[in-house]
Amino acid sequence: MSKKKVKNTSIVITVIILRTFSSVLIVINPLLGLIIYLIFDHFDAYFLEYKAGLNLNEYQQLDKKLDWLGIGAMFIVLRNYYSPCLLLIPIGYRLIGQILFMVNRKQSTLIYFPNFFEAFFVWFVFFRSFDTNYFW
Repeated sequence: MSKKKVKNTSIVITVIILRTFSSVLIVINPLLGLIIYLIFDHFDAYFLEYKAGLNLNEYQQLDKKLDWLGIGAMFIVLRNYYSPCLLLIPIGYRLIGQILFMVNRKQSTLIYFPNFFEAFFVWFVFFRSFDTNYFW
């Protein structure tokens, strides 16, 4: 199996910068940051695979590492409202899944280790942004 050479490293660097920026923005403005983070996370595959020339495995490896920037930012926001120990349970569960994925490189591994933490953060930001008296 021949390894495909990355055609455009400037696209890879740009995607990394944008994903990092969106993660930092989550800490500054959780609603806006989350929206931008989810948009960048959704569309980065197109740019990294089709424009920069990464194969699916290379893209997945980079994407899962960049996801941890967002998870870290979400943790920083949520630790002000919930016990950090409680938050580490879904984070640890996802971490186990991502480590297994990086070792065996089977996409199906992630089916058994969904990102509950990110889903919870979406719920948190949605209700926190639109109704300040809901659950707090």
